[in-house]
Amino acid sequence: HIDDLGLRFLLCAVPRRPRRMGARRALPRGLSRVVWRQAAGVVARLLDADGSRRGGASVKTLTLAPGVAAKKVTHAVVCETLKHVPLLKLVLDDAGVSLVDDVVPNRRRRRDADDDRDETKDEDEDAEDDSETDLEETDEPPAAPTGVARSLAYVLSYEALFGAGLEPDGEAKPSTNHQSADGSAERNEKRDVAAVIAATRLVVDAIGALQKAVKKRLKSGNHKNAEQFMLAQPGGQALAAVPTHS
Repeated sequence: HIDDLGLRFLLCAVPRRPRRMGARRALPRGLSRVVWRQAAGVVARLLDADGSRRGGASVKTLTLAPGVAAKKVTHAVVCETLKHVPLLKLVLDDAGVSLVDDVVPNRRRRRDADDDRDETKDEDEDAEDDSETDLEETDEPPAAPTGVARSLAYVLSYEALFGAGLEPDGEAKPSTNHQSADGSAERNEKRDVAAVIAATRLVVDAIGALQKAVKKRLKSGNHKNAEQFMLAQPGGQALAAVPTHS
C-alpha cells in the first residue's frame, strides 16, 4: 500500500525528458503538414502587409478564421514563428538554406485596388484590363521552385529548433476530406502537401547547420538563449509580451 505522500514521491522521482523552450507535443504527421502550411500562409501574408503597409490583418483574424484546422496550434505556431523571425532569417542564411519569395494570394489585386481609389475613371478601366491580364497569366503552371518558400522555411526551422521538432517526412497518404467534382481540390491538396514534404526534407537536412548557426549567433551577441536575442532586438520587449495562445 502506498499513501498519497509516497505516490507523489514516486511520480516526482520518475525522470522526465526535458523539453525545449516553447516546445509542444508533436502532432500526427498529416495534421502537422496542415498546420505548417496554414501557419506559413499567415506568416507570409503578415510579413507582406508589414513590408507594403497595406492589406494587413490581425493574427487572430487569420488563424481563427472559419476553415482553419487546429486553430489553437496554428495560432501558437504563427505567434512563435513571428517572434523568432529576426533570428531565423540570420541562421537560415548562415546555414545556406536556399529560399524563394513567398507567393501571397491576391497580393497584386489587393494593391491595385488600393491604388485605384485615387485614380480617374479612365485609369480605372486601364487597371481592370491589366488585372485581367494578370489573372490570365496566373493560369500558367508555375516554374519549379529552387528552394524553400521563405515563410514556410521560417515555420519549419522554428519547429526544428524551438518547437515540437522536425523529422524526415515520407510520402503522403491520399486524403478523402477535400473531394470536388472536377478533382481540382484533390490536385491542389496533393500539390500543397508535396511542397511541404519537399521543404521539410530540405530543412531536416540542414538541422545540424542551423543548430550551429544559432549557437554562433547567440554567442556573438552574448545571448544565453533565443529569448534574450529576441528581447535585444528593436521592439523585442513588446513582441515578447504578445501571448502565444488566443
